[in-house]
Amino acid sequence: MAAVPLPYLAMISGWVLREAGRQPWVVYGLLKTEDAVSGHSPGTMLASLITFTVLFAALAVLNGWLLLRHARLGPVETRLGHDERAAAEPVTAGPPPFTPRY
Repeated sequence: MAAVPLPYLAMISGWVLREAGRQPWVVYGLLKTEDAVSGHSPGTMLASLITFTVLFAALAVLNGWLLLRHARLGPVETRLGHDERAAAEPVTAGPPPFTPRY
């Protein structure tokens, strides 16, 4: 129970570390934000935003579809945990069991 908040602390710490490392000079006041902006046109930035949004939305839909497809099949039909080698190789008798001598 004491470990429940640890993922949240790790998430917040990672976010702070990432943001501080992304623009360290801007974050720490050594460079103005207006001097750190990109020189790309607004049209280029909008096209980039739309492209990434469509790509991530398509990947999210594909992920959801694959999850639903496998969930509908159930664990038996998807053959989860099935070893193909076990079906291909016949079971042979192994060495005789060890018998201790007293």
